[in-house]
Amino acid sequence: MRRVIGILFLMGALALTFHFAVWGTAHADAAPTADASAPFLSLGRNYPKDALTLVGAAWCLVAGLALLLRSDASQGGTIAFFHLLNGRLLVSMLFTAYVGAKGGAETKLVGVFFLTAVAQAALGLLLMIFACFEKPKGIGKLIVGSAVYLFGVVMTVMVFVWGAPK
Repeated sequence: MRRVIGILFLMGALALTFHFAVWGTAHADAAPTADASAPFLSLGRNYPKDALTLVGAAWCLVAGLALLLRSDASQGGTIAFFHLLNGRLLVSMLFTAYVGAKGGAETKLVGVFFLTAVAQAALGLLLMIFACFEKPKGIGKLIVGSAVYLFGVVMTVMVFVWGAPK
């Protein structure tokens, strides 16, 4: 059953990536060309739909691969698993806020995504502390989750220090 759900997640990633590519190309200023970067160049013009579609495709891809490649022996580390998910959500919300700020979206909407990222950063600190003392430890989940979380925290601090992108 886990493999079937993993395949469904991968199919969802494929569908969301296709949706992002079609809508991004349609919203590009230039005439339709064979330029593969057109969806990324128009990222932020249809905010937040385009950013959330790209983030959703990435979430489906990672979830599908995790379900397909996970071994049955990976027991323990429940808090570390939630720490990993929290770190991914932190980076996703920062990316969505970045796209909105770069594209000149409404400030309140960008602020909601950024404040969600700040709340995820605060929760991630607690989850990292709890995951360090969890028995049995999920060492792999804890290491990957901490790396993703620390990347998100560094990006949050950089936005506070240098401000929104121009």
